Amino acid sequence: MGFKIESKRNLIIVTFSNVYVKGDIMNSFIYITENYSIKNTKHIIFDYSNIENFPIPKNYIETLKTLTKFSISWNKNMILLSVAQNKNIRNMINGIIEYNKGKDLLWDYLLFDNIKDAELWCIEHK
Repeated sequence: MGFKIESKRNLIIVTFSNVYVKGDIMNSFIYITENYSIKNTKHIIFDYSNIENFPIPKNYIETLKTLTKFSISWNKNMILLSVAQNKNIRNMINGIIEYNKGKDLLWDYLLFDNIKDAELWCIEHK
């Protein structure tokens, strides 16, 4: 497991380690749904700040749609924030944000340069 999860009230923060293991993003989300109540969670921050090397997964939009399909029934108003400097991760997240302009994914997705700005955004948007 190449990630650490921290829960603060209605916020969950997933921090990925420097050694990214394929499937960690999906596994972290599955872990959250199995071990935390996302019913009252407003925000999940995926912190990729430590990741230097990242191959963009094939069909990542389809995988995301599958992962969130059933979770939507527990919480339709969640916002997923990502923190990244890695070009591939930023491209992937920007692809998700662009795809979601039609609201096909139902949740909102945001991208930040650093964890402080992401956490501050969550505080301001309780």
